[in-house]
Parts: sequence; C-alpha cells; structure tokens
Amino acid sequence: MQENFFETGGGGDPLWGQHIMWLLGYPETWAYIGMWVLVIVGVVSFGRFLSKQGRAVLALALYLAFAALVAIYIWLFMQTRLALVEGDLSWARTMGLANSSLFLAAIASLGWLIFGRRQRDQTR
Repeated sequence: MQENFFETGGGGDPLWGQHIMWLLGYPETWAYIGMWVLVIVGVVSFGRFLSKQGRAVLALALYLAFAALVAIYIWLFMQTRLALVEGDLSWARTMGLANSSLFLAAIASLGWLIFGRRQRDQTR
C-alpha cells in the first residue's frame, strides 16, 4: 500500500489532500451528504415497497425520475459554480431553490422511512 499518497516525491499529488480537506472541512458538505443519503435511502425504500405491491413499472419510473433529478441538480450545481467564479450571481437563486427542494425531499424521505413502516408492516 502506498503511504505517500499526497507527497510528490512518492508519485502522489498534494492537491488531492487540499481538496479532501476543503471538501470535508465544511459543515455544509456533511449536511448535503446527509440529505442526499436520506433521499436515496427513501427512494430505494419506497421503490421496494412499490415492487412488493406489484407495481414494478411504477418503481422503475420512480428510479428513472430520481436519476433525472440528480442529473439536473448536478448540472445546476456546475452552472452555479461556473457563474460564481465569473462573478455572476444570477444562478445563485436557482441553486437556492434546488437546495430547498433537496431539503424538502429529505424531509419527505424521513417521513416515509419513519411513518411508512406502519404501512409496510400492515401489508406483510
């Protein structure tokens, strides 16, 4: 195992260390990671529930819609980042709306994971 991953003398790249510390050093990063994990777990759980109900096509449509929304979110994030680097604040409001939508989706997923258990237990 290579122990000098961030040292240039050992063939590593010191920028990786800076990027990792920059990414993991902000609490907002952990909040977004937590929200995305919550939404993904909620979508997968709801999709499995639909599949067990005999609605596999609807579950597939849910998964495809979720993948499309993730792609749109990533595209919005990249456009906002590029605009902010250039000093343009026009995309900031759009990204704020996308983040609010992500927060609402995380709350809905949490609700499904907590209160949907009753429905899942009743259908067994």
